[in-house]
Amino acid sequence: MQFLLKRNECVLLIISVLFLCIFITINSNAIEPNKISIIVCRDLLFIYLLLAIILLHRTVRYVSCIMIFIAGFILFNCSRVFLSYFDYESITESNKYVFYTFKDSTIKTVLSLLGSSLCACIIGYVLNKKKSGSSNLIKVDTLDETFIRIVKILILICIPGLIYKSFHELMLIKTYGYLSLYMEFTPAPLFARVSWGIFNVLFPFLFMFAPSKKDFKRYLIFFFIVSSVSFLKGSRSTLLAPILFFVWYYYALYNKSDISMKKIIVILVFVAFVANAMLVLRDDSGSLGVDVFNLLKLLLETQGVTYVLIGNYVDYVDTFMNQSSWYILFPIVSTLNWFFNPVYKAGQSVELVQHTLNLDDQIMYSVAPDLYFEGVGYGSSYIAELHALGNLGGVIIGSLLLGYFIRYYEKRYWASKKFLYFSWFFIPHLVWLSRGSFLPNIFMFLLGLIFYFFIRLILKKLYKPQVFKI
Repeated sequence: MQFLLKRNECVLLIISVLFLCIFITINSNAIEPNKISIIVCRDLLFIYLLLAIILLHRTVRYVSCIMIFIAGFILFNCSRVFLSYFDYESITESNKYVFYTFKDSTIKTVLSLLGSSLCACIIGYVLNKKKSGSSNLIKVDTLDETFIRIVKILILICIPGLIYKSFHELMLIKTYGYLSLYMEFTPAPLFARVSWGIFNVLFPFLFMFAPSKKDFKRYLIFFFIVSSVSFLKGSRSTLLAPILFFVWYYYALYNKSDISMKKIIVILVFVAFVANAMLVLRDDSGSLGVDVFNLLKLLLETQGVTYVLIGNYVDYVDTFMNQSSWYILFPIVSTLNWFFNPVYKAGQSVELVQHTLNLDDQIMYSVAPDLYFEGVGYGSSYIAELHALGNLGGVIIGSLLLGYFIRYYEKRYWASKKFLYFSWFFIPHLVWLSRGSFLPNIFMFLLGLIFYFFIRLILKKLYKPQVFKI
């Protein structure tokens, strides 16, 4: 069996290297950009995805981190690519915020970047052959038990403010539309915003010490009850991110068998239903109706907008107001800028575009400045960020490192308290990585660790029966 696993990975590695070389060749000037080369590149991307999933599933489960990343990659980067089998214009039209037909060279570049990134990520994943960390399960000492009791009390205190903030934003959306969340309207009172922040830092601690399955289910139910008002805002990530985390956590800690294809289909149908329902809720014009086929097509088009974003990036990068190679650092510097630079608190403006490393701001201002000032945005793309850093080489190297880290994390999350806490932030990031920044925003995670170690230091001084390890 061990030999079979190694053989499967070896086959996957060879196939990935071969396809990577092909995508690099397509990306170069050696291949003329025309409809034939575009169709060949699209078909190669589809074939590689199919082969990669089949070979990966022989060694990992469907609920593994790498499979979660691939699922997000397919949804956000490849939805329009697959729709092009039924409607070729899905990959030729920029039809989100700026309307024009992509040049063949742009389409070829985008498809080859997608293929190169995916191949490199799988190569990095397979090449990480380091052994797993300690096989010991999470150990909970007396201080941790006291810490969890404190966390539960603080979470209960935060609930009124959390619900108040959700109602406040819900009323804003009902009055001014969904984009009001990104515009300069009166925010919720300070106590509500602070309660929301504290809740988002503290709630993941409930999963830091591998609770019993019974407690896990209680926490899950509690979360959906207190967050139910927030779900009504229509933000799909607010609902789908915790669902994905809970599914991953359950199979990572409590069920060592793989999730069945039947359950995957049920989850996908449920997610599609919820996403469609939220599309209808956010449709002020009422033009969507209830046509299932049109809703499904619209869902794939809207979720696949990252493909359009990358195409717009390729065409408009030379017009960005803040020309930089370091858009990839935005998640790291954004929090500091928000605290110390008033430009970042004043909403979307020309001054912000001139200073920010946010790729979303740069692209949106270049393609549709009027919409940008109204709070509209694309999201981002880790592929575009890596391309800005080092062209195709940057995409390949960054994707290699991404795949390597994904496997590193897979081998260690179940033996580390800090990794289990980080999972609350990292698992949703894996899904939304394809339409977001390469690096996660770890501000909440760092606040949580500081809080954890601070409380433990205080408890050590109060208990003093013996020396505990932090």
